[in-house]
Amino acid sequence: MTSEELFYTPPKDEYFNELKKICIRFWEVNFEDETDYLKEKVNRLLSLKNEGSNFSYMVQMIHPVSRKVIAKSLSLETRNEISMRIHGWGEDDKFDPFNIWDIENNIDDDLI
Repeated sequence: MTSEELFYTPPKDEYFNELKKICIRFWEVNFEDETDYLKEKVNRLLSLKNEGSNFSYMVQMIHPVSRKVIAKSLSLETRNEISMRIHGWGEDDKFDPFNIWDIENNIDDDLI
């Protein structure tokens, strides 16, 4: 399976549901004062089903700089599923906060 095919392939429900929960929390915490904007994002997430590219779409709703925030909250399995779909198979992308093989992604910034 190519990276492009994987992008459109839904993951296991547990990975999808974990990402969905974390993305909703991200929007609620970071945009609590912007009620209409928050409602739009959360309602869109709540309506998504585990089909097609919705798994990747949830990540793409978040600005690339902020993706590191959600990556730190996800299991390694879910992070790996995202990395493979968005950044490809085995590619070394220094802008991929979901890459579980990159040691920099696995260091708690608060400890540095």
